[in-house]
Amino acid sequence: MYTLQSEEFFASPADSVAVVRRCPQSPFPEHSHDFGEIVIVSRGGGMHVINDQAARVSTGSVLYLMPEDRHAFTEVNNLFLTNVMFRLPERYRPLLDTQLSPAFGMDWEIGCHTRRQVESLLTNLMVDFEAPALVRACYLEGVFLQLVALLWQNRYSASQDRGVDARTRQLVNYLRGNFTEQIEWEALATRFSLSLRTLHRKVLEQTGTTPMRYLNRLRLEHAAHCLKTGSDSVTDIALSSGFEDSNYFSTQFRHEYAQSPSEYRLRHRQAN
Repeated sequence: MYTLQSEEFFASPADSVAVVRRCPQSPFPEHSHDFGEIVIVSRGGGMHVINDQAARVSTGSVLYLMPEDRHAFTEVNNLFLTNVMFRLPERYRPLLDTQLSPAFGMDWEIGCHTRRQVESLLTNLMVDFEAPALVRACYLEGVFLQLVALLWQNRYSASQDRGVDARTRQLVNYLRGNFTEQIEWEALATRFSLSLRTLHRKVLEQTGTTPMRYLNRLRLEHAAHCLKTGSDSVTDIALSSGFEDSNYFSTQFRHEYAQSPSEYRLRHRQAN
């Protein structure tokens, strides 16, 4: 594992905030930083692993990381995101931890309206202007704190909003927590007050893939983790991951990982 250094990303030693867009974000191995980071997902999906805990991210997801955190992106699919990197004075740490840390996880998302407001602040953070170092630093810190306040104020909007986008996010979160269960799409559409056609279109929009492929990816990621860390048989892992047929599971696994489940397990055990 390696550590990303602030001098690679910040325009000058005086700057306390920097913005980098990844459009798209490629798979990125585990790393840490010597700065803090807020990651805002604007499109697509992928798996985010932080301190050995994996969670699926998709459009609207917000991640908060401090220098001591280790993280990586895997299984990305058309994943567009913005990294807001900061190295603010230590006096800001309690504020950030209080407003951002408790919200970390798959349930912290922002809606379309908030994303538009966030985009405006990101544009302000990326404006290149000449000013004395202290003036520039104060400006960047001010806009950054506006961003933190906006994210905090709207962190629960996904659960409060009853619009189609909000219901789709709730449906996607439901899949994340219940992918091992047998999913009936018509019943799920009814549960979240969506037509089947709208369900398909909006899940594709938010995750970058079809509902069935998204569900299969969640199951396959869980199975891959079990193959790397557990000793259960391939059949048992297939069933515990939500697949009813182990042969179908093996076919889907080979399509996703370009190797059979047994080959995948052997390769990762040899690597360790």
